[in-house]
Amino acid sequence: MDIYYSTEDKLLKIDRLLDYGNYRKAKLLLTEVLEDQPDNAFAHFSIGWIFHTRLYEYVQAENHYRLAQKFNPALTVVYYDYIRLLNLLQKTTHVRELVEKALQVPGVRPDFCWNELGLACEKSGDYAEAVSCYHKAFVVSTEKYLSDEYQDNLERVKRKIGMQADYIYCFR
Repeated sequence: MDIYYSTEDKLLKIDRLLDYGNYRKAKLLLTEVLEDQPDNAFAHFSIGWIFHTRLYEYVQAENHYRLAQKFNPALTVVYYDYIRLLNLLQKTTHVRELVEKALQVPGVRPDFCWNELGLACEKSGDYAEAVSCYHKAFVVSTEKYLSDEYQDNLERVKRKIGMQADYIYCFR
């Protein structure tokens, strides 16, 4: 059995376990860390990531992401997965609230935030707001492949708006 001298040592070991796909052992060590330090934001994020991406236990994942964000609002990595999870669960209001917080955190990419909010608005049928969000994502993006994605999203929603207008016209 391995002996760890600090939480940091455990977290580094957990990171290696995750890199090698040993999620069960990583989850056990994360549980130990959280027993000792229930306010450890990175441990909450990491176990949330396992629940989200490997175990598909979204309620558990959301709880741990929320705690990670609560205990360390500057932990940039949590915003990406937390926002994606909320989008997956179609929690548009929560996506909007978290994006507003994320946009205030140095290191969180604003293009990502605007794109995810655009997706949430598009899924909920608020196409005008989706267009606005995708446009903002496109404007602040500095990567060509991401700009292309945002442009594609923008065009898709504009087509939906056109189809919606055609549909309404047909029934008048």
